[in-house]
Amino acid sequence: QAVLRRRQGLTTEESPVSAVDLEPVLKQIDGLKQHISEEVQKAEADIKQIQGVVESIKQEIEQKSSEQREAKEELLQVDAQLMTQQAELSSTEGRVQQLSELAGLSQDGISGLRQKLENTAESLSRFQEASDYQLQAIANMKQLVSNLAADGSPTVSA
Repeated sequence: QAVLRRRQGLTTEESPVSAVDLEPVLKQIDGLKQHISEEVQKAEADIKQIQGVVESIKQEIEQKSSEQREAKEELLQVDAQLMTQQAELSSTEGRVQQLSELAGLSQDGISGLRQKLENTAESLSRFQEASDYQLQAIANMKQLVSNLAADGSPTVSA
């Protein structure tokens, strides 16, 4: 009230200020400081614990990432090997197809050649047979000529 009256410009009688005992307030402040200090220490300990957990998780993530990179590299190698094997397989299949076609053509050629050889053998057989008839006829003629020359008369032997 005295402050209010002074601000309003009124004069007031000032009463003597009595000494206030600040000791309980200071003890309360010290208690609060001690409590806050304990809470800060707890928070710092919690922060250190959380940092340890975070660091552990980071290491685990790095390890998993490394394992994943290795697995990916291995898969890429296996994929490259598979592509190479597929290319080799395609090439081999192409060669097998070509050889199969050549074998078919060769078989056709062999069959044709066999037929020609059989025809030639048959012709040779007929030629031999004709040659045998000619030789027999020549032998018969010689015999006839010999007989004619010896007898003077024509006789035919069968």
